[in-house]
Amino acid sequence: MNIDFDKMNVPDLEALIEKAREEISLRKVSARDRLKQEIEDRLKETGLDLADLFPGTGKKTRKSSGDRDGKSVQVKYRDPVSLGTWSGRGGRPPQWVKSIMMERRWTLEEFKTSGEYDV
Repeated sequence: MNIDFDKMNVPDLEALIEKAREEISLRKVSARDRLKQEIEDRLKETGLDLADLFPGTGKKTRKSSGDRDGKSVQVKYRDPVSLGTWSGRGGRPPQWVKSIMMERRWTLEEFKTSGEYDV
């Protein structure tokens, strides 16, 4: 693919960059989904599930450091890469959420409504 940058104006270049970012994001999601399906298929073939390899990866509740009355807070979001979790509560999202928001140029609301990281 040869692109003649000399014939492109600034808005055209910015549009090209945005299109490339979107394509990269789609390819990452696609690769992640293919890998996830491959892992699930291999586990099914052997009669195992993800919890056999990584105990505690199912839906669970966890005690928030701010909950002094002992109530547990259900995990709502999980990072498929680091397996980090977040309840969606608190003043600041964890670093893995911030990274995704920066990469995709999402607001916190867009992250929460995307459904991609729901547990």
